[in-house]
Amino acid sequence: MPGDIAFHNRTPRPDTMVVTVSGEIDMVTGSQLRDHLDAACQGLPAGGQVVADLRSVSFLGCSGLNVLAAANERIQRSGKHLRVVADRPAVLRPLQLTMLDQKLPVDVTLRAALASR
Repeated sequence: MPGDIAFHNRTPRPDTMVVTVSGEIDMVTGSQLRDHLDAACQGLPAGGQVVADLRSVSFLGCSGLNVLAAANERIQRSGKHLRVVADRPAVLRPLQLTMLDQKLPVDVTLRAALASR
């Protein structure tokens, strides 16, 4: 059903927050993603990392792309970093077509994202 989205946060290290997202990221749910990414950034030390794990996302629309681009800018301004984990064409393809994958790091596994530090 359009508008279905769920989030799960975990802190594998004191300087890293993983936000796991499942469902669809569209104009209905984009603001929820924005709020979760902003909240994940709070409390992380300078140089910390927010990892948006989108492996369970079935749709990434224009609103979701805009949220990721804006979150990347906000997180960078705060002295922290955003990484995306995606392995489905429904998420990877929009990131590639908009060249957003050139502006923020995209990994295909969570292990690779966490090891990139």
